[in-house]
Amino acid sequence: MEPARAMSIEADKMLGVVGEGTIPLSGVIRLSVPEGFGSFFIADRLPHFASQHPNLTIEMVNIQQIVSLSRREADISISLNTPKAGAYYFEKICSYILYIYASKDYLKQYGKIERRSDLAKHPFIGYIEDMIFTPELNYLGEIVPGLRPSYQTSSVFAQAKACRAGYGLCVLPYYMGNMFDDLVAVMPHSIPIHRDYFLVCHNDVIDAARIRPLIDFIRAETAKSNDWFAGFPSQFV
Repeated sequence: MEPARAMSIEADKMLGVVGEGTIPLSGVIRLSVPEGFGSFFIADRLPHFASQHPNLTIEMVNIQQIVSLSRREADISISLNTPKAGAYYFEKICSYILYIYASKDYLKQYGKIERRSDLAKHPFIGYIEDMIFTPELNYLGEIVPGLRPSYQTSSVFAQAKACRAGYGLCVLPYYMGNMFDDLVAVMPHSIPIHRDYFLVCHNDVIDAARIRPLIDFIRAETAKSNDWFAGFPSQFV
């Protein structure tokens, strides 16, 4: 497999050198993304790229923790951190902000939350602690030291559903939380949580003819959506 993979990579590079204008791009590109970025941002945009390149097969893997770039299980990854070792290319494509959210019904029942010290009195929704695959998702300790979620799920979408159902408080990216009219940000002026998204791929595929257009597309889409990633909630207490 390794010699065959190397031949495929070199063929991609040669296509990039001779120019892809006269040769339709073809092949498979597998993109690994975090669930939130995939479902709530790029999923609406990626079909436009696919329609422009009908000979390419686009695979979007929305469960990032099971995909390994080191084992060549994906061509491109959108990640919350950068590789610590290995022959990888990476770049920061955007920053984003998360806030604490609660449903309107929950706040109506339990009252307004005005101080950080009040947060520990409320149930939190979060990730399953021993399944958190990157430290960047372990942000509850930044809010209140020792804070643990009493309802845990590996899916950020399921977390948002539990929050909307009125179970308790939940940390969500702005671009997710602001989509739901029944969610309200709690103390967003004093408790914003900052994170970054990085584009990562192997050094030997960064200039491959079939890979480069998708990388350029992701760069462009995130660059023009900065307000969507780093906005301030329209509803808050």
